[in-house]
Amino acid sequence: MKNYSLIITVSLILMVSCSTSKKQAENKNNSKSTTVTVSNKDEADQCLHDLWAIIQIGDKSIVKDDFPSEMPMFEVHLKEESIRGTDGCNRFRGSFQATADSLTIGNLMSTQMACTNMEISKLIGKALSGKTFAYRLEKGKLLLSQDDSVVVIAKHID
Repeated sequence: MKNYSLIITVSLILMVSCSTSKKQAENKNNSKSTTVTVSNKDEADQCLHDLWAIIQIGDKSIVKDDFPSEMPMFEVHLKEESIRGTDGCNRFRGSFQATADSLTIGNLMSTQMACTNMEISKLIGKALSGKTFAYRLEKGKLLLSQDDSVVVIAKHID
């Protein structure tokens, strides 16, 4: 029970820290803006370091009913500069580099199991592997964009 209390406390501190950093950056830029641009790399990195459930790829929404065992998600590890996760069928991992406003994901390695919902699995691999994204954090969501078009939307799940 004490371990759960400690984990919850640390998670709350990180969430408040990220929220405060975003609000400060937003106030500096434009108080009416919903997009957060963080100029300090460490502030952006701290908020990226987490678990993210993929809820949309391009115009395709990810529906829990399509994934009986586990939803597509990924985890960003800042110190290791690694990313790992699942596309709902196969596990993947790779490296990344982050700046205050971009995230570059290297080529991802993945298991090659056959599953019932391979369409989404392939979309996720194709969307993330070997790509550079502009990103923004907005209301508990991570939006990855290319050419001013949102490619991936992931929801904070930790």
